[in-house]
Parts: sequence; C-alpha cells; structure tokens
Amino acid sequence: EGALAVGGTIKKAASAAMDWQKGMAEINVTAGLSQQELEKLSTTMLNIGAKNVAPLEEVPGAFNKIISAGLNADQALSALDPTLKAAKAGFVDIETVAKAGVNVMNASGRDITAVYDILFGTLQKGAANMGEIAAYLPKVVPVANNAGIKLEQTAGAFAFLTAQGQGAAEAATLLNGAFNSLS
Repeated sequence: EGALAVGGTIKKAASAAMDWQKGMAEINVTAGLSQQELEKLSTTMLNIGAKNVAPLEEVPGAFNKIISAGLNADQALSALDPTLKAAKAGFVDIETVAKAGVNVMNASGRDITAVYDILFGTLQKGAANMGEIAAYLPKVVPVANNAGIKLEQTAGAFAFLTAQGQGAAEAATLLNGAFNSLS
C-alpha cells in the first residue's frame, strides 16, 4: 500500500516536470533563448511561483501569455510576480489575470506594473471581483482610449458604476456606449 502511494507520487512529480518542460519549450518559441538562458529563466520562474504559492503548473502558461504580448523575457519576468499576486488577491486563475493585464496594457500603452496597480484599485473601490474585471475592463479600455479617456479614469468609472449596484457586464456596456458617443 505504501509502495503504491510512493509510486503514485513519483509518477505525479515526473508528469509535473514534463509539463513544466513543455511549458518552457512553448515559452522559448517566443523568447528565443539559449539553453542556458532558458534554464536560468525556468529556475527564476519556479522561485517566483513558489514564493507566491501559485499552482506551479499554471506559471509557464501565464508567462507565455505575458511574453506573447510583445515583451522581452526580462520584461515578462518582471510582470510575472505581480500577475501571480493579482491572481491570488483576486481569487481567479493566473491565466485570466495575465490575459487581463496584457490586454489592458496593450490597449492603454501603460506598463504592466501600473496596469496591475489600477486593476487592484478597481477591485478595491468597485463591487466587481477580479474575474469580472478581467472579463470586462479590457473590452472597455480600447473604446475609452479612442475617446481620449485615460486608463485611471476608465477604471475609476467602472469601479464607481459597480459600487453603485451595476453589474460588471452592465457597467461595461454603459461605459462603452458613453465612450463611443464621445469619440
């Protein structure tokens, strides 16, 4: 019975290691690093993931989402820690937060650290959870940006509307309508 448990644990660990290596290979398609650079990146990502108590199997996918936004490996690495913290604080999966951060960053032209600060502010001031913010705010930001409205104002309006009882979807619809009218 004990031997079966140990065997199952070893099999699970080997599978996780294979998944991690596959994730790193996918990252390197975009990053184009040498083997030594990729190993260093892998170790750093493991340390960041462990420090944030993140499900380690999700870390390469989040990093890949970040680096695929046009960041270099160092920029994506600096974005990984706030992404994992945002996921933990917002009780939502890492890839959802990474996607929201990257989409808002691309739409607004702001760096990822500033974007996460604004997303956390939206979470604190509004009545939407991080999953709702991740789903709806990235859809509003490009329209607001076209109307000349800054990210802070857009996020603030979203937070205000949700704090006043609007659902996240309704707040996004209202803001999109208002910003479309302004453009």
